[in-house]
Amino acid sequence: MAEKKITGFAISETAFIIFLLMASRRLEADRFFTSNFNEETYTKKGLEWVNNTESLKDVLKRHYPEMVEKWMNSTSAFSEWDSPPNADNPIPLYLRVAQ
Repeated sequence: MAEKKITGFAISETAFIIFLLMASRRLEADRFFTSNFNEETYTKKGLEWVNNTESLKDVLKRHYPEMVEKWMNSTSAFSEWDSPPNADNPIPLYLRVAQ
């Protein structure tokens, strides 16, 4: 059985697939992502944040803009911060196809 190495421990491929299936089912069953994802439940600002946040870098930029402008050149907060950024993608995250 193939194993994936994730943050220092190994997980079997079967366990990984089950995790992915259960995570997607939990999201589909979460009323805050489905039936209650509207302006009656969230503020307009909250909906903007959810719809415009693509990465941890976006969250950091919202809360610590000076830090991001000064130190983070990369596209992702999980890569080296002084690496060159990826080109901007005009396609919204939810319409992109994995490559």
